[in-house]
Amino acid sequence: MLLPYLEAEHLRQTLPQRPCREAMVQFFSGTSEHFYEVVVDLERASIVSEKDLRGYHSYTDFEEQTCLEQSCLHDDRILKAIVKFDLPEGAVISVEPWTYAPDGVENATQRLTMVSRIPEAICKASRPTLTQATSCVLLISAPKFPILVCCHEVDDGILWKHANCRTQNAVVAKSRVLILQTIITVAKYEYIIAFHFTQAASIRYEVRATGILSTAPIEINEQVPYGKVVAPGVMAPYHQHLFSLRIDPWLDGQKSSFSTSESVPMPLDQDTSPFGVGYRTRGSIIESESARDLDITKARTFRVLNEKSINPMSDRTVGYEIVPSPAQMLLAHPSSFHSRRSEFADHAFWVTRYHDGELFAAGDHTMQSQGGQGIASWIKGERSVGPSGTSISSSRASQCRRRGYSSVAHFRHHPQSTG
Repeated sequence: MLLPYLEAEHLRQTLPQRPCREAMVQFFSGTSEHFYEVVVDLERASIVSEKDLRGYHSYTDFEEQTCLEQSCLHDDRILKAIVKFDLPEGAVISVEPWTYAPDGVENATQRLTMVSRIPEAICKASRPTLTQATSCVLLISAPKFPILVCCHEVDDGILWKHANCRTQNAVVAKSRVLILQTIITVAKYEYIIAFHFTQAASIRYEVRATGILSTAPIEINEQVPYGKVVAPGVMAPYHQHLFSLRIDPWLDGQKSSFSTSESVPMPLDQDTSPFGVGYRTRGSIIESESARDLDITKARTFRVLNEKSINPMSDRTVGYEIVPSPAQMLLAHPSSFHSRRSEFADHAFWVTRYHDGELFAAGDHTMQSQGGQGIASWIKGERSVGPSGTSISSSRASQCRRRGYSSVAHFRHHPQSTG
């Protein structure tokens, strides 16, 4: 119900029935051990659903975080571990609590609006002076932006080029890319998340990791196969960063299908491939919730289609092709908490139906999960995603098909000298 309403609002059409205004509330009853979650209908002042979350912990606030730090520093197990390090006198131990618990949103009522724009051309007469350009340094206080998304254009080299050997003329077009970018801080790491919108109508999803390197102590002159020494007595372990991008498609409407596409050689044929160099693509519609893997030997890609919408130029179904970056999937042992808490990391591509509450590929309580939460558990029954080109509706939300793909970044650290 929400997506049709937002589309009508955007197009300034007659609005359909407004979706129910609901809010998710998490609370403790008595002690912190009694943790619950309810969804409240704000208009009817009634509870829509409730969930017993005993065994999990909610977000930690600053007061609780301080108590947690002190508890760790007075725990016998931690004190014994500190003794083993044989730290020099005066060394200070800092505790870094992991404050992340259930996933959620901070404020869903806010909307981002562009309020300023950099001019396309600035002449020398109107450019700022050196004093004006550096005046921000003299400010006593800087403006604060609680929600910030960077929107900018960058030069991307050549968009299109051709040299005509007969006319001796060459034509070249410059490529510009619009980038929407934000940064998320998670403990020591900063994740730069950017969407690149190109003039060729493609969308590239980029995640970069920066911040402070995760390290561990190591004996001087010792080498290990699972990490690299980055400073005397300091080792950076090899590790993986895993990302799952969820896509709720709206391609000329809600009625979406998903298919795989592969490039395969054509058999020798006097009419279609007499010299044996032809190849074709073959595709198959994904009929049920499932996971798919990449296959570089067939150049396998994935497509979201709207079979009710036809491209007037090609006379084929409109669609977008999804090309996950080729990467090795999760290396952790299946019995490890890494594996049990990240079900999405076993495959590159997943297709599921929309269901309320199934929002995050690793479940709602990733860092507290004992396993059995997430996208793989949801699709064990292989629920049908409906016939091609149709959508399935429920009373609360549009059951358009959803897809997601996993991306893995491998970190093998290579220190460089700056001398």
